[in-house]
Amino acid sequence: MGIDPGIGGGIALYDYEKKRLVNVYDFPTEKDRKGRNRIDVLRTAFLLDSVASLVKVCLIEEVGFQTGKESAHSQFVFGFATGEVHGILAACQIPTATVKPAIWKMEMGLTSSKTESIERAKELFPEDAPKYLTLKKHHGRAEAILLAWYAAKKMGAI
Repeated sequence: MGIDPGIGGGIALYDYEKKRLVNVYDFPTEKDRKGRNRIDVLRTAFLLDSVASLVKVCLIEEVGFQTGKESAHSQFVFGFATGEVHGILAACQIPTATVKPAIWKMEMGLTSSKTESIERAKELFPEDAPKYLTLKKHHGRAEAILLAWYAAKKMGAI
């Protein structure tokens, strides 16, 4: 499984034996009391628990300090949400590893371009990815797909 954390992120399940995507999800979200989108922790927990038996390892993107374009509050919210996801993964007993974007993207010949990630995911999975990557905003899904593939590669399954 690959996870690009955050509100616009995604979760991708990859079957390395069949060399196919099983499913790709957006993070379940809900509005907080001020009307802002937040990760719906309960629905995310149910989702991850429902697929836990299928997962050998989950590779989650390790995103540290942002570029400075985001406010301190939005950086805190992102970090908090990422911590929630790690907690859910642990509670579901899903083995988890992290990788910095610069490392996995460099090894896959990618830059920080979101469009490039979408195109690369479609190249790797021409039969499966296009149905999940229909909009420009689906870059989080694309990166989750790429992380799932990268995890399988690092495990020696590819």
